[in-house]
Amino acid sequence: MKNLKYPILTLMLLATFGFILMPFFKSKTPKRGIKYGEVVESPTYNESIPWGNLVEIKLVKEKVSKYDSVVVEMENQRIKLDENYSINLNTKELSLGLKIGTVNLWEDGKSTAVDLSVLVISDFMPSVRNIIEVRKITKEVKTYTQGFEFYKDVIYESGGQYGESILRKLNPNTGQIIKSIKVDKKYFAEGITILNDKIHMLTWKEREILIFDLDLNLIDTKPLITTTGEGWGICNDGKSLIISDGSNKLTYVNPETFIVEKVIEVYGGHKPANYLNELEFANKRIYANVYTHSQIVVIDPPSGRIINVAELNILRPENKDAEVLNGIAYLPDTKTFMVTGKYWNNMFEVKL
Repeated sequence: MKNLKYPILTLMLLATFGFILMPFFKSKTPKRGIKYGEVVESPTYNESIPWGNLVEIKLVKEKVSKYDSVVVEMENQRIKLDENYSINLNTKELSLGLKIGTVNLWEDGKSTAVDLSVLVISDFMPSVRNIIEVRKITKEVKTYTQGFEFYKDVIYESGGQYGESILRKLNPNTGQIIKSIKVDKKYFAEGITILNDKIHMLTWKEREILIFDLDLNLIDTKPLITTTGEGWGICNDGKSLIISDGSNKLTYVNPETFIVEKVIEVYGGHKPANYLNELEFANKRIYANVYTHSQIVVIDPPSGRIINVAELNILRPENKDAEVLNGIAYLPDTKTFMVTGKYWNNMFEVKL
């Protein structure tokens, strides 16, 4: 107790000096960030530009000319501006969706970045047309169809649900099962595509691609990367695997490394086309079921624009108790398509 006065005196002195010194150590007020409009005259932030139109990128010359240098990037590519700090970009060189860029202002070796973004939308509304039914084939066994593919005169079909997932081969003329296997119950099987004699099967939430040979033997598994983390539909253009994930985005994957090559966004007119499901690549187009709808959308792959829409409502009365349309297989010899749905009794050859 007798030494207590010294700690108290010390605390009083520290408190006094702390109060006196506090103004000297007060943090500086951070500098205000540069606003978009102070640097970018055109386009307006997130401006919607129809595909095929020119978009003018123009900076505020009086502002940016004071910096040591100005570097503009869009989609990870540097854009060269003219002496007036402007340039016209042709959106035909871009796919649809939000395109993110930056304006980097350099001064004394330090840069300040201002976001630059443009929303590229489709330049027209797709037309809707009805299909023409060619023939109907009754399937030997109905299933929760997730993938549907015609390859070397055989229909390959995958079916989903945990504990019920299957992969099978069907006779396209009779609907009879040639061979069928069960998929491990830990997987919810999704879409399939065949590339280089290998069946690539997506899984819903397991983030894996299961690879089978044409005799339905599992030979490999690979990681699945999509924008939502889920696998829905898959097709291929002979070079890349193209995968849907329930959004309006299609992910291109290298079939050797399974690394993502690019992602395109799909738009019908000015609106994103969500719930893209089972896919088929034919005639340099991507055909996609839209989940919960009786429609197939036809997509232009480079841009992501929906070119037209096929309406298949005419087939539902023959599958009243079944669920939604899901399954597209192209028949190259007749240039027709075989389509089916979840728990459908039948598959139909149609002209789209």
